[in-house]
Amino acid sequence: MAELAVFGEEEFLLGFELAGIRKTYKIGSNVHKTLSAVLSEEGIGILVVSQSTMDQLDSHTQRELSKSTKPVVVVLSEQQEGAQLRKDIIRAIGVDLWKSE
Repeated sequence: MAELAVFGEEEFLLGFELAGIRKTYKIGSNVHKTLSAVLSEEGIGILVVSQSTMDQLDSHTQRELSKSTKPVVVVLSEQQEGAQLRKDIIRAIGVDLWKSE
């Protein structure tokens, strides 16, 4: 069964940990090395990443993460627009949660 994992700064992780998410990964001194370790873990279906963490990555890595399907990477930002978040969720779980009949 695929699990939800979260990667980012300690403050970003806290809310997810309080919500019961068990797989949380704090950025280490080398963000690329820590990310590589997270991506190599089995069972992660969705990886939530903070925008500030994504900003620390080079453009090639950012593009690769945005195209990733295993795990699907969802970037959360305080400034994120609803339409982009909607697209990310549809890509992550395959269901439009905002769709009204």
